[in-house]
Amino acid sequence: MSNHLTLTGNIVRDPELRYTAGGSPRAVMPVATSRRFQAKGADQPTEVTSFFTVIVWGQLAEHVSESLRKGDRVTISGRVEQRSWVDEAQQRHSSFDIVADDVAASLRFRTARIDRTARAVTEAPDGTEETSGATQAAGGSDSSSFDTGPSSFAAVGQPADPQADQPGFEPFDEFAAAS
Repeated sequence: MSNHLTLTGNIVRDPELRYTAGGSPRAVMPVATSRRFQAKGADQPTEVTSFFTVIVWGQLAEHVSESLRKGDRVTISGRVEQRSWVDEAQQRHSSFDIVADDVAASLRFRTARIDRTARAVTEAPDGTEETSGATQAAGGSDSSSFDTGPSSFAAVGQPADPQADQPGFEPFDEFAAAS
């Protein structure tokens, strides 16, 4: 059984980025989804809004925090997780959160330009390799946001193709030779 889901909705509040004691980035953002339907025998359509807490970890959390704002429409792919806790009054509480595997700006009502994250591999003091990233805008611009009309949002960065950093690499070489 799988608990994978895809959710599309609007961000209710700017994503809140924090770091765990171990230094892992974690972003939390509430997302609202609405469903409109015509009830049998009703004159007016009915709209039902549901609110979800979305949790994003790692580099994706940093990208979400940097790129998205309140009101932006997003599509989230992830899984449902239940949290339970007991408060100071010894009352038991439970909630269901969406843990995001991927977050994308929805292009249904806006346009976007994707900023890619270039990855650099360096050697750590202990001899292992570390990967770090810096955002580079596609098309040569270093701006991470852009005007889309009444509001602005930036697209979530995509990791760059690791082979693209190699000199002489052309991603469509095999297609060019075939034509």
